[in-house]
Amino acid sequence: MRSNYHIKNYLDFYCKSTNMLPFAVLLKGKWGCGKTYFIKEYINGKENFIHISLYGLSSFVEIKEKIIVEILPLIPDKYSRITTLLYKNLKRIPYIKEKIPDNTDDLILGLYLNKKNNGHIFIFDDLERCDIAIEKLLGYINHLVEFLEQKVIIIANEEAILKSGSGDKYSEIKEKLIGKEFSVNPNPEEAIGYFVNNIKNVKLYKKKDLIAELLLKLFYQSGYDNLRLIQQAISDFEYFFEIIESKVDEDSQFFEKIVYEFLAIFIEYKKGKIKSGDFDKWPFFFRGINDKENHFLDKYDGISNWIICYDVEVLGKVLQGISLNEEENKKLLEKIESILSNNQESWQILWNFRENDDSTFFKMLEDVMNKWRNREYIDFFVVAHVFGIFLYFAEQGFIQESKATILEQVKEYINNLIKDNNFPLDLGEERSGMGWWEGTYGLGYHGNDSSEWKEFMGFVKEKTKELRPKFIKEKIQNELLPILRGKVKSNENLDLLINYNFLHDSLGKGEAYFQYLEAGEIKDILIKNGISSLNRYKTIFIQRYTERKADIIGIEQENDFLVQLKGVLEEEIKKTKQLFGGRLTPKIFLINAFIDKALAPFIKINIKETNMNYKGVIIEESLENNDILKSINILSTKVESVVEKHKTPWLKQWTLHTVELPENQADNIAQEISKALDQEHSWYADFKNETTHFIIFRDKVFKIDRTSKEQYDKAKEYGISLGIPPYQVDFHPEVKEWEK
Repeated sequence: MRSNYHIKNYLDFYCKSTNMLPFAVLLKGKWGCGKTYFIKEYINGKENFIHISLYGLSSFVEIKEKIIVEILPLIPDKYSRITTLLYKNLKRIPYIKEKIPDNTDDLILGLYLNKKNNGHIFIFDDLERCDIAIEKLLGYINHLVEFLEQKVIIIANEEAILKSGSGDKYSEIKEKLIGKEFSVNPNPEEAIGYFVNNIKNVKLYKKKDLIAELLLKLFYQSGYDNLRLIQQAISDFEYFFEIIESKVDEDSQFFEKIVYEFLAIFIEYKKGKIKSGDFDKWPFFFRGINDKENHFLDKYDGISNWIICYDVEVLGKVLQGISLNEEENKKLLEKIESILSNNQESWQILWNFRENDDSTFFKMLEDVMNKWRNREYIDFFVVAHVFGIFLYFAEQGFIQESKATILEQVKEYINNLIKDNNFPLDLGEERSGMGWWEGTYGLGYHGNDSSEWKEFMGFVKEKTKELRPKFIKEKIQNELLPILRGKVKSNENLDLLINYNFLHDSLGKGEAYFQYLEAGEIKDILIKNGISSLNRYKTIFIQRYTERKADIIGIEQENDFLVQLKGVLEEEIKKTKQLFGGRLTPKIFLINAFIDKALAPFIKINIKETNMNYKGVIIEESLENNDILKSINILSTKVESVVEKHKTPWLKQWTLHTVELPENQADNIAQEISKALDQEHSWYADFKNETTHFIIFRDKVFKIDRTSKEQYDKAKEYGISLGIPPYQVDFHPEVKEWEK
């Protein structure tokens, strides 16, 4: 207590004085500065001190009861325990409570606090947190001092009182009551030593010196000058440690990191810098790409971008006192075990290169570079980390490759991931808080402030957009259709699921995903779920194309699906009529109502809004005469290197022109393309609009109704007969993907 030694000296004088001292002593300071710790240390081992916390007390009866409970143990030892228990519980027994006089507390206090008994020193703590009016509370304390001649020490956050509405009254009474006042200065070294000496866990107690060093560091780094917060932090960690104790080797080099990260996040959570809602899957309270300076976590060692020892979402539940389920508990322990066992991949060790010795650094670097060259990383997020590491190393001179070269390498790497179906299709999904682009695997990205990183992010965004249709189709197959088929139960109402919650952005805008539905599949769902369910789906469709329409981006693109669905439902009506001799049945009645109310009105509207021009792809190398391209509107051109699956070994590349043709010229242009196609090799071209699909071979043109599987099958059979690979002629919408 060296920093507050002068206070101790004065309290010795005040408490031991046999003279009547008609004033109280005030110990003041901000919350958490160590006032309570100081006084507890001072009275430790001393007798006749009555320490009362006024926190939350709202009446003098409560104060008197607390004083009496503290006084009773001062009677002879053989009676103290039973007397204390009796008093605490006697007044709570309903029948006896009625028989006890109202002035019982005053009688007992009068017995002990008479003028002849000057041995007690009262300590009233948390003055500012008492719910009794300050002038009445100080008047009561003044009565103890002036009339009952008791010594009193008051502990308060005076600054908080002065800022409150009671500041003027407090100042007025203080002048009479307080004879001496002291500001308590934080003494973190002694306080923290006291905290760690009270650790009960054996493993943690063995490391108390290390923990004390960490607590002291965090006290100064946090800048809050709040010892109570530090005490709460270590207490909470000790409680939490019981969960992970079985996995922890306290002698591991990562033990310090496990303690430090928990305590730092705890402190900022308690101070309100991190909110309860921030601990989601992608927490945004870490430093982001655009946060260049003055981030509140910068004051700590290496955690402003991410923490490595904990799953953040799980840690958030721990700090909030939320019970962990079995899966979350397993995730927590596995993460801790992985860190402590140092069971990390070479790229992870290289990420933390500052803690490697030179030999380890070059060994890990060689391993990572070999895996990079051999395309051994199939996890996109690992590829992103390695790319960032290489960018940073190139800038620092650890490796010879230029950043431009590394950028081209990662683009090629991403294309290979896409080709091998290892690219995560859900990168474009909306997420709250921090996203994958700021960190994964508990680590932020090196090199993320470079122009090459920004170009990489743009490249990934472009690829994600290109693959969006594939993602939506898979999401439909895996998530939506099982619910619609009744194979998976959903907690959501069907209308909310279909029109609101399935595929929408953070602003509530939906996507026109009906364009990816297969009409025959939906027809079966409508019918097989029971004909009465048609009424429910009718309402859902009407809602989608009326009140919800403005909130769905590109909804006109769903017109083709509506046309196809109308067609297959009409076919179903025909089949049903044949079964029942042309008679009207309930099923036919409901299907007609569905078509008339939920499809036909919106098809008509959408057709007016939809561009009926034809769009398609023409491969320039498939033409003997390229002059036809001069009369066609080319929207875009893409060049692909020829690989084995293209089945065109005589070529080095395909030049794919995306074209648009006026509706009224489609028939003539189809014939011209048919004549211009290569005679030596088997090729085809195609273009389509919402209702019609032209598939063009040399000297033969198929003009197909897009609702007719039979017509598509004939075109497919013809293409195969020419030697075109089957996968290149899977035209029908039932096929998930077309590759040409």
